[in-house]
Amino acid sequence: MRSYAWFSLVCQSLLVQYSVAQLVDVPSSENFLRRSGCSVAVLGDYVYMDGGEIAQVVDGEKPPGNRPSNSINTTLSIDISKSWSASSVKINSIPKPALVLVSQAIWVDNSSSSFYIWGGHSPYGATTNNITKTSQWKFTADGRGAGTWTKEIPSNPRVLETFTFSENGAVATAGDTGFYVGGVASGWTEQRAATQPVPGLVSFNMTTKTWRNDSTTGIVSAYGTLAAGVAEFVPRFGPNGLVFVLGGATYTLAPNTRPPDGMRDFSVVDFFDPVTRVWYTQKTTGTAPTPRQGFCSVGIASSNGTYEIFIFGGTDQLTKQFYEDVYVLTIPGFVWYKVQAPSGGGPRKNHQCVVIGGRKMLSVGGTDDTVAWPAVWTRQDPFPNGLGILDLTELRWTSDYDATHQVYDSPQVVRDGYAKGEAVDWTSPEVQRLFATETSGTVPGPQGGDNTPTPSASSTSSTPVGAIAGGVVGGVLGLALVAAAVFFFLKKRRGTQADSDIGTPYVHNGGPVEAEKGYVPVSTASPGWKVPPTYHEMSTHAMASELHSQPASRPVSTMAHPAELDGGTAR
Repeated sequence: MRSYAWFSLVCQSLLVQYSVAQLVDVPSSENFLRRSGCSVAVLGDYVYMDGGEIAQVVDGEKPPGNRPSNSINTTLSIDISKSWSASSVKINSIPKPALVLVSQAIWVDNSSSSFYIWGGHSPYGATTNNITKTSQWKFTADGRGAGTWTKEIPSNPRVLETFTFSENGAVATAGDTGFYVGGVASGWTEQRAATQPVPGLVSFNMTTKTWRNDSTTGIVSAYGTLAAGVAEFVPRFGPNGLVFVLGGATYTLAPNTRPPDGMRDFSVVDFFDPVTRVWYTQKTTGTAPTPRQGFCSVGIASSNGTYEIFIFGGTDQLTKQFYEDVYVLTIPGFVWYKVQAPSGGGPRKNHQCVVIGGRKMLSVGGTDDTVAWPAVWTRQDPFPNGLGILDLTELRWTSDYDATHQVYDSPQVVRDGYAKGEAVDWTSPEVQRLFATETSGTVPGPQGGDNTPTPSASSTSSTPVGAIAGGVVGGVLGLALVAAAVFFFLKKRRGTQADSDIGTPYVHNGGPVEAEKGYVPVSTASPGWKVPPTYHEMSTHAMASELHSQPASRPVSTMAHPAELDGGTAR
């Protein structure tokens, strides 16, 4: 007993000595070890980083093993209008209220040069008195690398109060609406007794300040659960753009469920219209990524009429695989390519990525779980200051940022793929029509000017991918022309009523209604998810609306090995 007391006193003494020393949110490059769980956004000429944890060397000593990281208590920014090296970049520190959160959602509102945050957990189980379920935290940039935090009351606060505060949802901004798919709740996000996945699609309209919750049951997974996946808004296709939901782990609704009931497969992708909330599914070809969670992604429109989604890193906790690879999904070809460009930064998870400088992907933070605790924090990140840069056209990693704005063009491997003219195996004619023409461009992308402008409202194209390396030939073009001809014929036949066509019926708010035009019931696409006869929502509050009551068509990799529930960095 005495030896235990002595050991406890020694540990407390070491922790006190380390905490008394000067901990900073922006240590020198030499003292920096790791950062993880922060949220990243681009506003004008600056990248903003908010929340998360950081590990650092203080007075020549690494942090103690019982608490190797500490919360980042200020909002950080980096000027991307000037060139810099990751090892010497100037990082600004902006005072903020007590928003000590990790892995929260971040939604960008370019119209007001601001972003909102929601969800997340407090590091090391700290008191969550800074979390509110009646108002929304908003950061407004000043255009000079700083800004201010304020609280806003939503227009429907009672709806917000019913939501379960969670983390590790798939997050995207589409126009003026932020989306959050799935997530995990625990005693670190709310004072709950058990860790539990949260099904559903939460959204916040930044113009009307309105919250909403839609069901994802049978869509992203059998129970509608999703942890540590990603979401990307693709503004180029469909009448309102489309939100793609990729990767992640799925679970039943039972508390403390281990292992997950599966990892989401990349051979089929799910996406929805951000306005109608109608979901679709489409098969992919090529070299798809292995199932994973905790990876980062960026989306970018090419000058050739295509749109590419890049994913980087992540982990599969079922098979204990850890990744530092990069894959790209090209749309509308729906082909995956593995990028032959080793990062040099090692495997990582729980990092964030954004597009900067026209065509560069900036990776921020992440931990390497190939080593044991606490080395995941105390072993220095090979990326200086946790910052890695990938040229998305040349597919080359670097630690130096060139502020010269360069227009993104699809990588050579993608252009070569389109040049072959291979036909897309469309899930349905309705899905094919979404990609037969480019969107009007009325729904801007979240990255603003950095994301390559979408076509103007007066210049839509009847060819899915425009002119790429001399033009797209063969099946893709042929299918597009057929789709355009069919669409023109139907429009002529039905006159001014074309836009009010009746699609396949589905269930909304618990009752049958007429579906939006082009709706594809995902349960008919291919065999996959099975919804058990007895289904219960995790929350005691009913969802605001149900999309439909049918199980989704989703192939799944089911591997029975123990795994952490959310793959987060919390300990």
